Amino acid sequence: MFGLNAMAIEYLDLHLRQQLRIGLPARAITEVLQLKPGQICPVPEINPLLLGVTNWRGKLLWSLNLSDLLLLRADPVPPSQGDALTAIVLTDSAAQRTVACIVSKLLGIVEVPEDQVRSLPPQFPAKIRHRFRGVIRLDSPMLLLDPERVFQIE
Repeated sequence: MFGLNAMAIEYLDLHLRQQLRIGLPARAITEVLQLKPGQICPVPEINPLLLGVTNWRGKLLWSLNLSDLLLLRADPVPPSQGDALTAIVLTDSAAQRTVACIVSKLLGIVEVPEDQVRSLPPQFPAKIRHRFRGVIRLDSPMLLLDPERVFQIE
């Protein structure tokens, strides 16, 4: 399927709002959680990108909506208040940081050949361009998120 010299990296294939397809390196993912909205406790006077904290393995875990971080418009029909949220626990082991990233849908694991990763198109929004390492075309384009850039909240 891939060239003999092509190194492939496993990515978690997921959707955000508006069916935007994102790939997160599997090596950066610690766990996938199902959270009820009531399990996330808002914290006053923090960056509005952070939804709050949740109890994860006896520790406080910050939560953010990945769609908000990437400046995606709100869905025309918001999810109902009782719906479970899918959260990807993302870890930056070098800096010992962990965050729960709320996503819309998990699609599975895909192998991405490094030699097929392309630069983002020039018209890609400059405000979020730095958060991605490139794009790959599978059956549809998948934007490859740089997990270290998720922790850089302005």
